[in-house]
Amino acid sequence: MLPIRHYDSDGDILVRDGLILAFFLKQPFHKMAPGIRHAFDAWLALIPEGNLKWAMIGANAEIHKPFNSRTLKRCFDQLDPQKARKRNISSFDIQGKDKYNAGFCFSTVGSNDIHEDSARSATNLLEIRIPTEFFQELGPDGFIRFGLTISEFLAYDSGYASLALNFGYESAAWEAGKLIAPLALRHPGFDINNNQYSRFVLDRSCRGARWITFLGPHLTERIGGKQSLKKKIDPGAEIMQAGNGIAIRAGAEPEIGDLNRKQDLPLLKSVAAAIEGISYFNDSSLKVLFNEDEDKLEKWERRFLD
Repeated sequence: MLPIRHYDSDGDILVRDGLILAFFLKQPFHKMAPGIRHAFDAWLALIPEGNLKWAMIGANAEIHKPFNSRTLKRCFDQLDPQKARKRNISSFDIQGKDKYNAGFCFSTVGSNDIHEDSARSATNLLEIRIPTEFFQELGPDGFIRFGLTISEFLAYDSGYASLALNFGYESAAWEAGKLIAPLALRHPGFDINNNQYSRFVLDRSCRGARWITFLGPHLTERIGGKQSLKKKIDPGAEIMQAGNGIAIRAGAEPEIGDLNRKQDLPLLKSVAAAIEGISYFNDSSLKVLFNEDEDKLEKWERRFLD
């Protein structure tokens, strides 16, 4: 079945599968900027040379422009704590080789007007994507080592790693959803994401159970601690230390399952039940990917629970 590639009428990739690693951090961006820089350096060292072709840098940027000799320096400037302190919003998205829905992508966006004790529900985001083909070369253990390394740099609240169904540019979301929603409802192991917008509502919750589910100290405490969690989840799921938090690994490698064949991913079901109380539901940013069908969105969000 994998890899999945669907193209639009212009020949751009409308829908593709890939591995996603995302972290959400509710703290001023200038404080997390050094950790993001370490993560960026680790990603640059991981990916094969020649894969960076496009970038969109700065809060006012609206389109991806070709990668050039100044691109990395401009990204590093976004991650300079002193410069970031003077901006309200810092962000960049660097990717390749495709201009839209690229297999390799490093994206971060954050505000200095984000604080742990704030009543606002917004948080900041780091998101990394790699193609399924590269993941197969790297191997599950190699990818997890990379993810755990990234977690050590970040004071994250939550995060996850998963096989995902990704769409390209925002205006293509409706058309992409016609393909994504049926696939995801049949294969529950796929993540559907629109994290650039989910970050406005997530607060200090998590997005639910994924192949790797990262929980920061606050969320770990809310579910009763590591030992309590261990008693609630299937013994086949592994709990690992991940920086200041923990990572729950639901299986040796990511599985998508197939409800038509009664493959319903019991490890993920056990994790979902254990963390239901700290999971965020009714994510309005995902409705467009279900063509505004709220019943289907609810079915997908609670696919491991109901």
